Amino acid sequence: MRKKDAVAEKTLAKIRKEEDKLAGLELKKEELENQIKECKAGIAELRKQEKREKLEAIAELNDKAGISLDDLLKAAQSGDFFSLQEKLEQASEPHDTSVSADTDAE
Repeated sequence: MRKKDAVAEKTLAKIRKEEDKLAGLELKKEELENQIKECKAGIAELRKQEKREKLEAIAELNDKAGISLDDLLKAAQSGDFFSLQEKLEQASEPHDTSVSADTDAE
């Protein structure tokens, strides 16, 4: 019986070793899952920041062009970009007139 007990002890030792290994792997898995979660949250926040930056850039361009962000959104929603183009042309006309007036004076 001693031989059988020795075999069982070896097997039990292997089982304990594998259980310890499994516990370590599960701990690493949990740590990795937390890191993945944090990384995904960071990416989501950066995507929001990217959208904000793009909207700010659009707003600045619109201000320079003499149209509001609301004008642009309304045109996109209605599909009426022609009226938006007209507004842009009207906003640029006084600027063009002053340039041509300077040219005429020379």
